[in-house]
Amino acid sequence: MKTWIALFRGINVGGKQALPMQELRGLLAAIGCADVQTYIQSGNAVFRSAAASASSLAPKKPDLEALERVKGATEAFALEGRTFYLHTPDGFGTSKLAERAERLLGVEATARNWRTVCALLEMTA
Repeated sequence: MKTWIALFRGINVGGKQALPMQELRGLLAAIGCADVQTYIQSGNAVFRSAAASASSLAPKKPDLEALERVKGATEAFALEGRTFYLHTPDGFGTSKLAERAERLLGVEATARNWRTVCALLEMTA
């Protein structure tokens, strides 16, 4: 079995789309996931599954040139496989690149800060 990290979009943001993490763990277990753990209250989960591939999640035709045109002077990004890394030192909420990334990548997306990413990675060990 492989270890997977799931980042669910729009869960428990601003008091909306409420989903208790105990319920999320139960839902994942019900579809065959094992050793399910969640991190904070915003839809982050680590689990093991026999699923072999997440290839259906890779962006098909990202518009990297358009992303480059809208990025701010202090911003940086990289697309490595299915992962889009975005550095917005002047604020994610005010970044035109962050605002347009989903459309220009051609996929629905969600984001996490680096601290959360590191905590989730630690949970996989």
